[in-house]
Amino acid sequence: MNILQRKIDNDFSISEIIIWWEIRRVIYNIIMFIVGILSFFIGYITIPIIYILFAINLNVLYTFSWIVEIALIKGINSNKLTIKYVKWFSILFYFYSIIAVLFYIIFPKLLDWTLIPYGL
Repeated sequence: MNILQRKIDNDFSISEIIIWWEIRRVIYNIIMFIVGILSFFIGYITIPIIYILFAINLNVLYTFSWIVEIALIKGINSNKLTIKYVKWFSILFYFYSIIAVLFYIIFPKLLDWTLIPYGL
């Protein structure tokens, strides 16, 4: 099973699109948990709440994967565009998330803007 590709043989319903993305969210969260644990042990940030808040922020952003597909891509009704969107959004978001978590190890002061929405 290739997690970054989806066969587009027919027109997916909105619920099928959401289910497809949400199944991959589990895989995404497992990867981010491993990266978070590694960065916790090798980094300067040793406050677990920071990782919880960061995980919430990344999962909110991940939700936009299926929102954008339903709102924009589905309306165009192009199988080629859908295949490219699914593949490239997944690849770029996974790498962005991993790099972002590891980047905080080097520059822990950047967490200040992450905590502002939570009043911390």
